[in-house]
Amino acid sequence: MSYSKEAMMKKPLRVLVVEDSEDDYLLLLRELEKGGFAVESERVETPEAMEKALGEKPWDLILSDYHLPRFSGLHALNVFLAAGKDIPFILVSGLIGEERAVEIMRNGAQDFIPKDNLNRLVPAVERELREAEVRNARRRTEQELEKERKRAAQYLEIAGVAMVVLNREGEVTLINRRGSEILGYPREEILGKNWFQHFLPVEIRDRVYQYFSQMVQGERPPAERFENPVLTFSGEVRLIAWRNSLIRDEAGCVVGTLSSGVDITEQRKMEEQLRASEEETRRTLEALRKALNGIIQAMAAAVEIRDPYTAGHQRRVADLARTIAREMGLAKEQVDGVRMAGIVHDLGKISIPAEILSKPIRLNEIEFALIKTHPEVGYEILKDIDFPWPVALTVRQHHERINGSGYPQGLTGEEMLLEARILAVADVVEAIASHRPYRPAHGITVALEEIEKNQGVLYDPEVVEICLRLFRKGRFTFE
Repeated sequence: MSYSKEAMMKKPLRVLVVEDSEDDYLLLLRELEKGGFAVESERVETPEAMEKALGEKPWDLILSDYHLPRFSGLHALNVFLAAGKDIPFILVSGLIGEERAVEIMRNGAQDFIPKDNLNRLVPAVERELREAEVRNARRRTEQELEKERKRAAQYLEIAGVAMVVLNREGEVTLINRRGSEILGYPREEILGKNWFQHFLPVEIRDRVYQYFSQMVQGERPPAERFENPVLTFSGEVRLIAWRNSLIRDEAGCVVGTLSSGVDITEQRKMEEQLRASEEETRRTLEALRKALNGIIQAMAAAVEIRDPYTAGHQRRVADLARTIAREMGLAKEQVDGVRMAGIVHDLGKISIPAEILSKPIRLNEIEFALIKTHPEVGYEILKDIDFPWPVALTVRQHHERINGSGYPQGLTGEEMLLEARILAVADVVEAIASHRPYRPAHGITVALEEIEKNQGVLYDPEVVEICLRLFRKGRFTFE
């Protein structure tokens, strides 16, 4: 079966129509098809048929008449709501009176279209489909964030070391099970208390608080390792070896500290047990790094929600960049760093208005200048996170070009990190191959022609060679 070019360009739309009139049903379908939709539809006119259809197929949209022989539009809305579907429900009916229209909208319908004014149908459908997609994307992101929160909380609970979070005032905002066990207090009696006044011996309170205050004010860096005693519920003093790090908000301001602590009261004089404790701390920090990786991915997803046309762009760029890095024979740690930078390379776009990110025509000079700030903004967000890879610098350099024509610093050749040269090629290939608000997708062939044409001019020649080989030999495709 062949399709015309016009038919292939139509947007697919699965519509369940609650309507007793075949003529009105066909009229609705014609209106949707005129609006550029390739419609797959089914007409039902009883509650039983509607329930069956909702359970059998995934629908994008419900259109419902109000007056039907066996039930009303309000009844149809209730059947729809009971099915738990988050898709638009639009009432399309003759005159039903303002009171009834308000009632059905209040109960969950998205819009009401009079049958004598169907020119409103397509704009209403397009609007509600967009809003439904935004809702679904937000829900998916919230689910991922919640999953990562639970995973991070699980890491804290299973850690064999004390984990304590203090705010800028020195109050305990989080403590894990091990920390509670060391102090001998129930967790609820620790949270909200000032750490220095309640859990340190009197003779060291002022000194340790002074160190903490200087640390959160940026006057001194966190100590790699810091030992001090804590005072337990029973009055016993236990010696704890702490590792401290600063917690910053999105603006880079210090909002508190995260400390992991090992009780070395008995183990301090026993070297073997001390080494075991150090290994336990390392494993804990590794677990936290994995949790950070998950949270960073959720942050990337949150950025992409603001720009639905590039949803998935960062993930695809990260996948391609990682594959190129592996093919180049880079060490696993370096490959991991390339992937992490790819996941968040457009994080700086979180500072750019959504209407600019999704503008359906080319940007003006001022708007493009604003877009060009995103590598520097991303660098500022990431630079204070203690990654084991040069993620922040890679993000800053991913729009540089080896002939110096890129931005923001105009770097050339070896001045760019190898990770950034890899990411630059992966970013260009995915961007050209994919859809953008102001143009359709050019496809992978055009993308590969671009990097091949500018191999050794704009893009690292070795990186380009490997990228071309991966695609042309079928060893990599964008999912």
